Amino acid sequence: MLNFSQIFIEGMLLSAFFCFGVLGMLAYNPRLLLNDYPQSIRLSVPPKSSKETKLTRAIGIPFAAVLLIAPFISTLHYGEIAFIHAFLHPFLVFAIVSLVDLIVVDWLIFLLHHTGFFSYSGNKRNEGL
Repeated sequence: MLNFSQIFIEGMLLSAFFCFGVLGMLAYNPRLLLNDYPQSIRLSVPPKSSKETKLTRAIGIPFAAVLLIAPFISTLHYGEIAFIHAFLHPFLVFAIVSLVDLIVVDWLIFLLHHTGFFSYSGNKRNEGL
């Protein structure tokens, strides 16, 4: 049987981890997430340096591993369960993370924050993105 309160708590914890991780990387150096920006912005700034590429991998791989592995590990605490429960638990946790990402990071922060915090130097055409 699915434990929806556990799913919600895990989803919110992973959402907080995800939001702080993404916003932390953007605050430290927005170029770390250059590949996630629209193509018009990527074409208007210089490519990542080798140092930035290595740092992106050094931060991104463990970050993605935690986000992907945590829901599956928590599913193991159920003991013997049906396949549908083993599928739905991580799926619903990821759905919560995606929804929080959409609402908090994409809408509230990127669309409502126009001070240039996430802009790249040398990107005059798309200033403030």
